[in-house]
Amino acid sequence: MSVQQINKYKSVLVRMMSFLDGVTYSKETEFSNERLIALTPEDIMRYFYFETFGIANPTEEEKLRPKRRSSCIEFWKKSISSFMPNRLMHWDEMCRRGNPTRSIAINNFLKLLKRLEVKKLGVESKARRAMTDGEFRKIKLLCFKKLEDQNQNDKRYSAIIKYGVAAQMNFQFHMLARLDDTCNVPRENIQVHPNFEFALKTRLNWAKNCDEERDAPWQVILGSIDSNFCVLISLGMWLVIFFVTSHMPNTHLMSLAFLLIVDFQRGEHPVNK
Repeated sequence: MSVQQINKYKSVLVRMMSFLDGVTYSKETEFSNERLIALTPEDIMRYFYFETFGIANPTEEEKLRPKRRSSCIEFWKKSISSFMPNRLMHWDEMCRRGNPTRSIAINNFLKLLKRLEVKKLGVESKARRAMTDGEFRKIKLLCFKKLEDQNQNDKRYSAIIKYGVAAQMNFQFHMLARLDDTCNVPRENIQVHPNFEFALKTRLNWAKNCDEERDAPWQVILGSIDSNFCVLISLGMWLVIFFVTSHMPNTHLMSLAFLLIVDFQRGEHPVNK
């Protein structure tokens, strides 16, 4: 677990403990195992109720007007659970021990919120949606205009926006990949296809589900009749403008296909001529 993720989880725990104890704890506060073991599902539910309905003990009627999504409560549950001493244990109602976040009461509460969301009684979803065709084209248009709108001193930055970002967008769209998957594609993973001269091949060995080499097979890259979506055109222009003519030291970063940094060379560059 990364430090950033731990801090994000810790902030949830600190807010809950501040509510339960009536004390404003700082994010550096460390809670003892004895205090965490003393937590019960009822304690956690009081906090969830307060955050979701505005009061710690809502009536059945008040439970029909939640202010939080089930996904938010699920994240809080996961965050709190990661700090529980008995994290892997289910909550035992008879012995009153285990992980309180894995109790029946909290699971039923999540089911209630999901039912309300289905009935359109819950909070409207703020989840990210897929980009539309029009939005994609508009971003590409802004990238292409960037070089025209900047003065001579900003041509390096503009070239990255016009060619680099545009190429990466097309590559990510073509591969149906995450942003960091495409950012970490080495140039050696972009090759001419051995059987089809009109195509390329690549592999995404940075994907989060790749644990072995066989999890990242070679995939075909095809062109498009629409230049806005053609990864072959945009990728070719980017490689010519940036990599073929740049003179950066031979480092690990230089081996990446999409090295979107501003200060990539001090000498002459085609976009400065």
